[in-house]
Amino acid sequence: MSNPFFDFFNRDRPHIDPDTAKWPIAWKTIRWKTYPRCPSITLPDPEINGTTLKKAILSRVSSRKFSNKPLTTQEISTLLFYSCGITRPHEDKNQSRRAQPSGGGLYPIETYLLVFHGSTEIKSGAYHYNVLDHSLEKLRDEDVAHLKTAFHYPWVADVSLVLLFSFLEERTKPKYGNFAYKVGLIEAGHIGQNIYLNCAAMKLKCCALGGMDFDKMHKVFDLDQNREVLFYSIAVGK
Repeated sequence: MSNPFFDFFNRDRPHIDPDTAKWPIAWKTIRWKTYPRCPSITLPDPEINGTTLKKAILSRVSSRKFSNKPLTTQEISTLLFYSCGITRPHEDKNQSRRAQPSGGGLYPIETYLLVFHGSTEIKSGAYHYNVLDHSLEKLRDEDVAHLKTAFHYPWVADVSLVLLFSFLEERTKPKYGNFAYKVGLIEAGHIGQNIYLNCAAMKLKCCALGGMDFDKMHKVFDLDQNREVLFYSIAVGK
């Protein structure tokens, strides 16, 4: 007996020829989202932590008690780089690879930040992670404290920031059809685990959030839900 949920992903899947030379250019092209008109903060090089993978896995936990303390610029840089940054750069950007595996190497996931408790360098506000430049692009200058309630749980008010992830179907759907949605969900899961393990290694706290006020968040980041959909978030702090 078929399962309607999984049957959905198998619809409209194009034939993928094993000969990659026959693939359309779009199937081999990574697309990047940037906000060139917004103020940009170049992040420092990530730090290398000596924590073993075994110790990070055993220490991984979802936390719900936070201290209101901001993350440093160095901590944000390290967390983003080792969770979803470009870890294997290549002179041909389409051959570059990131911290997370991605179906077809097309990377349909974008990362945004709501910084509730900021620092001198990274103030409270809404940001986009420019993975190509390893920088933060500030999308909004106004105070975002009123958006804490959009994540339903009262303890979110005490986190330093929330990472939000969106899916752009145009990057993967031409190649995979409806299977592109499953590919995107799987990729976000890999990023989420990277965040948990990095937080454990850096002695930070985090908690994945399944829900939020989606309409409000799409307005905050000025996203067209017909093209780019926010669907997952992780609270991070100390």
